Amino acid sequence: MSSRRWSYAVFVLGTLLVFGALGWVTFHTLRLERREREALAHAQQQENIRLALWRMDSTITPILAREAARPYFEYRSFYPADKAYTRLLNQVRPGEVLVASPLLQQAGPFVRLHFEVDEGGTLTSPQVPTGEMRPLAESVYVSGYALSLAEQALGELRDIFLSNGPAEKQRSFASQESNVAEPTAAMDEVRTNAPLESAASPLQSAQTMRQNASEYQSRARNIEQAVRGQTAGIPLPQTAAAPPATELERNGLTGKESKELIAAREDLAGGAARKAGGAEFGAALSKDAVEPVLAGALEAGVIQREFVPRWVGTGSGRELVYTREVDAGHRHMTQGFWVDWPGLRETLLASVADILPGATLRPLAAIPAAADLATLGRSLASLPAELMTPPPVAAAGAAWSPVRTTLLVTWIAAAAAAAAIAVVLRASMDLAERRGRFVSAVTHELRTPLTTFCLYSQMLDTGMVPTEEARRSYIRTLSTESQRLAGIVQSVLEYARLGSPRLHAGAARVGLRELIERSLAPLRERCEQAGMMLVVSIKDEGAALRCDGAQVERIVLNLVDNACKYAAGAADPRVELDVAVTSQDAVITVRDHGPGVDAREQRHIFRAFFRGERHTGGSTPGLGLGLSLAFELAKDCGGDLRLVNGGEGAEFRLRLPRG
Repeated sequence: MSSRRWSYAVFVLGTLLVFGALGWVTFHTLRLERREREALAHAQQQENIRLALWRMDSTITPILAREAARPYFEYRSFYPADKAYTRLLNQVRPGEVLVASPLLQQAGPFVRLHFEVDEGGTLTSPQVPTGEMRPLAESVYVSGYALSLAEQALGELRDIFLSNGPAEKQRSFASQESNVAEPTAAMDEVRTNAPLESAASPLQSAQTMRQNASEYQSRARNIEQAVRGQTAGIPLPQTAAAPPATELERNGLTGKESKELIAAREDLAGGAARKAGGAEFGAALSKDAVEPVLAGALEAGVIQREFVPRWVGTGSGRELVYTREVDAGHRHMTQGFWVDWPGLRETLLASVADILPGATLRPLAAIPAAADLATLGRSLASLPAELMTPPPVAAAGAAWSPVRTTLLVTWIAAAAAAAAIAVVLRASMDLAERRGRFVSAVTHELRTPLTTFCLYSQMLDTGMVPTEEARRSYIRTLSTESQRLAGIVQSVLEYARLGSPRLHAGAARVGLRELIERSLAPLRERCEQAGMMLVVSIKDEGAALRCDGAQVERIVLNLVDNACKYAAGAADPRVELDVAVTSQDAVITVRDHGPGVDAREQRHIFRAFFRGERHTGGSTPGLGLGLSLAFELAKDCGGDLRLVNGGEGAEFRLRLPRG
C-alpha cells in the first residue's frame, strides 16, 4: 500500500472512531433527556393520581357518613316511636305508634337499595314493606311503581347473594371484622385483562410508592373522622338508661366496647326522637304486624359496627355492597346498602377527567395489603377499587434544548475539524507528491545538460577535439545547455518568489502591440526549434495595458513553449497567437493543434509540478512549472488565465485589464 493510501486509511479509521464515540455519546445523551421527560411526565401523573383519589374519596365520604349515621331501626319500613301523645295529651304506650322509615321514600344518591339480613338468613329491605304495611306505604308514602322497582331490585340482590353458592351464603354476613373479600377467578380475569397501566410501573420508585401509600392512609383517616363525626354525640332515649361503663365491663365488655354501646344507645334514642314526626297510625295496625325493634335492645344495648365494602356475585355481575354487623339486644343482624356502581363509577371518573383523561376504575378482589405499596397507592380508601390510567405521555422536547444545542455544536465542530484535517492531509499529500515530482523533474532536467557540460568540457580540456570546427560546435552546444540550465533555474526562482514581494519594475502603461511585437523574436525562435510555425494576429486598435511588461512577455513565452513541447509532431504545426481587445480587457489567445489536455487533468493543469500522465517520465522535457507560473503571473497582473478548449488541441486565453 502506498504512503498516500496508508495515510488516508489511517485518517478514515480515526474519523470513524471519533464520530462513532460522538454518536454513542449523542445517543445516550438524547436517551437520558428522553428519560428525564418521561420521569417528569410520570411524576406529574402520580401527582394527578393522588389528586384524583382525593377527589373520588371526597365524593364517596358524604355517602358513607350519611349511611353510618343511620340508626339500625331505620332499616325497617316502619318502626315504633319512642314516645307519642294523643290529642288529649295522653301518653301512648311504646310500640303502639309507628313511624315511617326515611329509607322507605328515598334511598339516596348512588344507593340502589338498603337491605337487612336476620340471623335466619332472610333478606328484607325497608324500601319493600310487607304484609299490612305495604298498602299503607303505597297509599301514603310511596307510589306503587317505586315499590315495584324496589321489589325487583331486592329480587336481583337475592339472586346475587344466592349465586355465591351455599357455603358463601352461610358466611356472607357472618362476621365483617375485616373488609377483605374472597378473590374469585372472574375478578382475577378483570385484573389480568386490564389494558391500562399496571400499578407496579417500572417508573415508580420506592419513595413514590411510599408516598402514595401514605396518601392512602391519610385518605382513610379522613374518611374515618368524617364518619365518626356524623355518629357521635347523639342523645340517649329516656326509656333506656345506659348502665355505667364499669357495669358493662363487668359483663365482659372492654372499655372501648362500652363506649361504643353508649354511643349506639344515644344514636338509637336521638334517631327515634327525631323520626316520630307526629304520625299516629298505630291504631290501624295490630301489635303483631310489626316486630318490636326496640324490645330487648333497650334492655341490653345496641352495638353498630362500621360499614365495610365488598363485592358480591360472580363473573361480570359482581356488585358493590356495604354491610355492617348490628347487635341489638339478643338479636344479631346484618344491614347494608347496595351501591349503584356503574353510576358512581361514571360520576367519579367524570370528576377527574380534567386531570386524568382515559382513566378507569378496576374492582379489586381485596383491599391491598399494607406491603403492596404499588397497588395501595392507586386504590380508593372508601371502596376496593384501583384507579387505572393510560401510560403517561412525555411532552415533546424543545427543538433546541441546551443539550441538543451542545450536541449540535459538538457535531459541527467535529465535522469541521475532520474536514480541516482532511484538507490539510490532502494538501500535505499533494505537497509531498509535488516535491517528489519536482525533485524527479529537476534531476531529470539537470542530468542531461550537466552530463553534456562534463563530457564536452573534459574533451575540450584534454584536447580530444582535433579540429576548430568541432570545438566551435561543442562550444555552441555548451552555450545551448547553459541557456537551458539558466531557464530551469529561472523557473524555479520565479516559482519560489510567487508568495513573496516581487522585485520588478512594477506596473506601467505600455502599448499592447508594442509589447507583443517585442516578444515575437524569441517566440518564433522557440517555434522553429520545435519544428512549429507561429501565426500572429493582432487587433489592438491602439489599446494600452497597465502592467509589468516583462511578466506579460513571460506568460506568453510560457504558453508558446508549452504548445511547442506538447503539440510537436502534430499534423498541423501551427501555433496561433491572437490578440484582441474589448471595451474593458485585452485578450491574448495561444492555440495549438496537438493532442490537447485530457478531461480528467484539466482542473489540475495549473498546479505546480503537475504533468499529464502521458508526459510523466517521457522524453518531453519540463518541470511542470510553466503553466503554474503563467497562471500566478496573470493574477499578479490583475488578469486571468484559463484553458478554453482541452479537446483537439489546447487553447489558453489570457485576459488583462486595459490601462
